[in-house]
Amino acid sequence: MIKIKDKALCAGCGACVQSCPLHCIFMRTDEEGFCYPEADQEKCVECGICEHVCPCINKLHHSEQEPDVWCVRHQNDRIRFDSSSGGVFSALAEWIIKQGGIVFGAELSEDCQSVKHTAVGALEEIERIRGSKYVQSSVGNTYLCAKEYLEQGKKVLFSGTPCQIKGLKLYLEKDFDYLVCVDVICHGVPSQSLWAKYAEYLQEKFGTEISSVNFRSKKYGWRDFGTKYLGNRRKQYFKFNFEDPYFRMFNSNLCLRPSCYQCQAKDGESGADITLGDFWNVESVFPELNDNKGISMVLLNSDKGKKLFETVRKEFYATNKGLSYELAKKCNPAIYKSQPYPAVRSAFYADMNNMSFCRLSEKYVPATMKIALKALLLRIGLWPYIEKKRGGG
Repeated sequence: MIKIKDKALCAGCGACVQSCPLHCIFMRTDEEGFCYPEADQEKCVECGICEHVCPCINKLHHSEQEPDVWCVRHQNDRIRFDSSSGGVFSALAEWIIKQGGIVFGAELSEDCQSVKHTAVGALEEIERIRGSKYVQSSVGNTYLCAKEYLEQGKKVLFSGTPCQIKGLKLYLEKDFDYLVCVDVICHGVPSQSLWAKYAEYLQEKFGTEISSVNFRSKKYGWRDFGTKYLGNRRKQYFKFNFEDPYFRMFNSNLCLRPSCYQCQAKDGESGADITLGDFWNVESVFPELNDNKGISMVLLNSDKGKKLFETVRKEFYATNKGLSYELAKKCNPAIYKSQPYPAVRSAFYADMNNMSFCRLSEKYVPATMKIALKALLLRIGLWPYIEKKRGGG
């Protein structure tokens, strides 16, 4: 019977809920806003199926061969601008849908208060699941839905965090020829409760409901991305990632799920065919590609992933010259390394339930003059010159 004693050993993927033959497992939200499974004791027969699909306590059989590493950007600058990195996911999703397939990904709710996984089957729907969402997505019953599509012979692309992909693979129990799994290089996930608290704070501050959120707006470039909020009456608000209090909490590792600090799905353990992320520090590897519009790091982990990448490669500028897995890990350490557990994390989440968001941010991630000055210099276009001067250029 499911009984979570150590929250670090539950990623909240929901594989156990969807695999239970008696439907006696459900998800309950804890005081931090993260969901954990519980079992109805009267219905549970202790069959153990739920344990066999848990990505935190099981390993997958996968190739020990290191992935092929690529530096990639979409040929279409519009698609690249609307994407978090280089626009690779959009090309993969378009191809699957054009083959009559289905794509699963994370979508922000209509009221912008939560994130859930959903399926799309039309090209115009891809934008709903494009781009990063810095909130843990609720998987719901999408593993079950994906299995049903696969059994009908449909192509399926399922995208998510490494733990979500590992949960799906364990849930399915076998590999389907028509399934392609895509995970992201993941820093960790905050709770939906914290995000909802921040969204409500923004609505009160700006006096308008939020109608859309772009967590990775490139208004001032890919490197200095920020979050763009669109309110009613087309009001727009933009905060740089280092300026936005929610992002400062995220980057300080204060608000991540307990399992994120000792992730069991990193470093190729998720079973994903393709891994996508930012190619940070690209200027040190390919300075000629450093146009500040977004570059993707692509890890091809399986023959299936390599085949799909080659199929859509005409959509990209792509190079793997001189690239290795070791170099990729240096450029983006989140590939293999979990974030450290902050000493004040428990106090942070306790205060979340007792403080306004404004007071919470003032206590844990206070704004400084340095932050305000950098944001101002970026907005007026002077920061690049200061950076160049500081670097001796």
